[in-house]
Amino acid sequence: MAIVAATGNPSLSLGTTAGTGSPTNSISDEFGGTQPHSLSEYYRDGSYSDGISIPSGETNIPASGEIRFSDFYGTSSGPAIGGGWPASQTTFLDRSNSPSPAAVTFTFNTNGTYSIEELDDGITFNDQYLTSTGTGNGTGFFIKFVSTNGNYTTNWGTENTYYELNSTRILEYRQTSFGTRTDTVTITIAEDSGGTGAVFTIFNVSAEVLV
Repeated sequence: MAIVAATGNPSLSLGTTAGTGSPTNSISDEFGGTQPHSLSEYYRDGSYSDGISIPSGETNIPASGEIRFSDFYGTSSGPAIGGGWPASQTTFLDRSNSPSPAAVTFTFNTNGTYSIEELDDGITFNDQYLTSTGTGNGTGFFIKFVSTNGNYTTNWGTENTYYELNSTRILEYRQTSFGTRTDTVTITIAEDSGGTGAVFTIFNVSAEVLV
């Protein structure tokens, strides 16, 4: 899912001798190819064979000229956590007049996008949690939430547990009668169920019904 970052100058390998997994130390494990391997096979020039595929957006990998192992630190053969995540807006408030409900809803889709909706205000914040979006791109990435007040409903399951983004994940704060439902929730997206490469945003949420 990604090659290791440069922190600590970890060793990289063309083959699998440096180890595989997520993140990986192996260029061929990430980008494909069969033995014998050569670094010159891995230019980002759009001309590939032998099962190799390098995204055009991985601009750290040169398309020509000198190519080095260090060019591959932190690169990925597929989408990575990024785009508009963590979210630039972190406070969401929805107010309504009784009997209309107020609600703030977080929806994470399998294609790498997400939305945060303030129901009664009619405001929706749309962005992406992956650097590239497409059908099924969320598969292989994982999400969890941690709530301070517990004032939520969700289809995720257990709090503080990673769930794969292979189905739509919804977290909602809905107030249907007079009063206010508030929470501080931390939502984390990671490269695997163990939390590798995790990034997170802390949201302040309030859904209030007035009379």
